[in-house]
Amino acid sequence: SEDFTGIIDGNNYSIIGMDRQEKPMFYKFDGILRNLTFDESQFLKVSNDENWGIIARESGSSDNIIFENINLSGVSIDFVNDHGVYRGDLGGLIGYVVGSIVVSNSSIDLSINSMQVFDDSSGSAGGLFGRNTNKEILLENSYLNVFFEYINEIEFNDPPQDTDRVGGVLGHLIDGSLSIQESIILANH
Repeated sequence: SEDFTGIIDGNNYSIIGMDRQEKPMFYKFDGILRNLTFDESQFLKVSNDENWGIIARESGSSDNIIFENINLSGVSIDFVNDHGVYRGDLGGLIGYVVGSIVVSNSSIDLSINSMQVFDDSSGSAGGLFGRNTNKEILLENSYLNVFFEYINEIEFNDPPQDTDRVGGVLGHLIDGSLSIQESIILANH
């Protein structure tokens, strides 16, 4: 996977049955992705402690990264960890965020399956983004339904604690912000 800077306009087309193993579409994404649907697609992530998302391992550092009219329907990320504890950041779209991101007018229906061992001291998992440091994320006019299936060795605290790094939108927020406007979020495990 390479870095991407620019605009991808899917012209409202659908990618159906995509089966991608190991690598996201890009290593780093720093642009605009709009008008594209991923339908009934499966992504396999075999842990090697790297950040991971369907679109990219990490965002670029610009302040104008946009996902607009992106639809994921029947999409799953199957996570296999065969050597111990995972310490990367896993997100539905991007693993590690270092630039400001807007997600608007999108519908995301996603399952993250079989996260076997998860280190609450360093790794994170979120429906859209794994970890955000020092930047703004805005989710507006969107629908998010994320299901975490079989997450072993993670304790969900009630109320949430600083070590809980699994979230519907974002797994871990460090000094940045997450704003949600006129959106519906469902997160289950």
